[in-house]
Amino acid sequence: MIYYWRDVVMKNIELVISESIKRGKWIDISYINNLGETTYYWIAIKDIDLKRKLLFASIFNDQKSLDSLEATIPLLLKNDNTNLSY
Repeated sequence: MIYYWRDVVMKNIELVISESIKRGKWIDISYINNLGETTYYWIAIKDIDLKRKLLFASIFNDQKSLDSLEATIPLLLKNDNTNLSY
């Protein structure tokens, strides 16, 4: 069963990631793309490689597909306009 939590919005990315792993929750992500539009998607973290600073996750965007994709995500987030919630 998948649980979505949108009621808590946090700016501390590390805390959001930690809480989503502990609670087994998907992370709701929104950001402003290069066209100035807000993009929304969900990720579920499956594993973390601290040596290589990578997250292994499933990604879901209901505007593009009803299937989730497997992804490897660098732990460095450079944009200040990224909002995360779990």
